[in-house]
Amino acid sequence: MCDRIWISWERHRRSRVLADHFRCSFHEIVETGPLRYLKCLGRTVGLLLRTRPKTLVVQNPSMVLASLAVAWGLVSGTFVVVDRHSTFLLNRKYRISPWLVIFRTLNRFTLRFADITVVTNDFLAELVRRHGGTPYVLPDKLPDLEGCRGDPYELDPGVRNAFLISSFAEDEPIEEVIQGLSLVSDRRVHLYVSGNSTRAPARLLDGLPDNVTLTGYLPDADFFRLLCSVDLVLVLTSADYTMLCGCYEAVSAGQPLVTSDKGVLRDYFRGAFFVDNSPAAFADVLALPEEEIGACRERMESLRGELQRSWIAEAAELDSMMRAED
Repeated sequence: MCDRIWISWERHRRSRVLADHFRCSFHEIVETGPLRYLKCLGRTVGLLLRTRPKTLVVQNPSMVLASLAVAWGLVSGTFVVVDRHSTFLLNRKYRISPWLVIFRTLNRFTLRFADITVVTNDFLAELVRRHGGTPYVLPDKLPDLEGCRGDPYELDPGVRNAFLISSFAEDEPIEEVIQGLSLVSDRRVHLYVSGNSTRAPARLLDGLPDNVTLTGYLPDADFFRLLCSVDLVLVLTSADYTMLCGCYEAVSAGQPLVTSDKGVLRDYFRGAFFVDNSPAAFADVLALPEEEIGACRERMESLRGELQRSWIAEAAELDSMMRAED
C-alpha cells in the first residue's frame, strides 16, 4: 500500500505541479480514440488494485475519473481528494440533453461524497457546500520562471509587443482584441497570439493584420521566453467565476497584466488592468503610456510575493488534512 497517488486523464500542468508539491506518485493516464474512456478506466482500476493508496487525488476533468475515484473511496475507505478547480459548466446555456443529465448526476455524486473538493475561489467553494460537500480553496501555484529570463525571445523591434495567451476557446474575445488593435492610432503595437488557431473561425484568420503573429502552441521553454520578453500580457475570458492559468503565469513573470473585468479575477489579481472585453477597451489599454505600463509591472512584482506567501500557507493546511489520513 502506498501513501498518496495523483491520477490525471489529461496532460495538465496544474496536476503535475501540485502532485510534486504534495509528494504524490503522479500517474498521467492518457488515451485517445473511441475507446478512450474504457482504456482509461481499465488502466486506472488496475493501478488502484496494485497500489491501494491511503490518499487518492484525481483531476476533474474528467468527471468519469472523479466518479470512479469517489466510488473507489466509498468501497475501500480511501481518502479521496478531487481537484475540481473550475469545472462546473456555469457558463453554458441551459438545455435538456442526455449528456447534461449524466453530467449533473455525476456532479452531485462527486461533490457530495468526495472527502475534499479543491476549487480555485470562494464562489465555487460555496457551490460545493450547497451540494453537501467539503471544499478547499487552492488557486494555482505560481510557476517558477527564473530560468527563462536571461534568453529573450526575438520580437518586432521598436514597437510595443503584447502577448495574448489563448487556447482559441469560445469564451475568449480574440476577435475583439484584434479589432481593438486596429483602433490604435499609430499602429506601433505587435500582438502575439498563442494557442491552436485552427479552432478559430475563418473570418478571424482571413486578412489578419501584419502586426498580429499567431505562434501556435509553443513548447514550455519558448512560451515562457516569450512571456518574459513582451511589454504587456493579455489573458481574457467572457466566462464568470473562472480563474485563468495565464494570469498566474504573467504575475510570476512580473509582467503587466491585462485581464477581463470579472469578480474572481479582480479579487485575486489585484493591480492588473481590467477591461470589459470591448474593442475600444483593448485599444485604450494597448496604447497606455509607458509610465502606466511600468507601474503595473511594479504592482505585479509585488503581488507575486504576496501570492507566493499565501499559497504556501494554504497548501500547507491542505497537506496537513491529507497527512492526517495517510
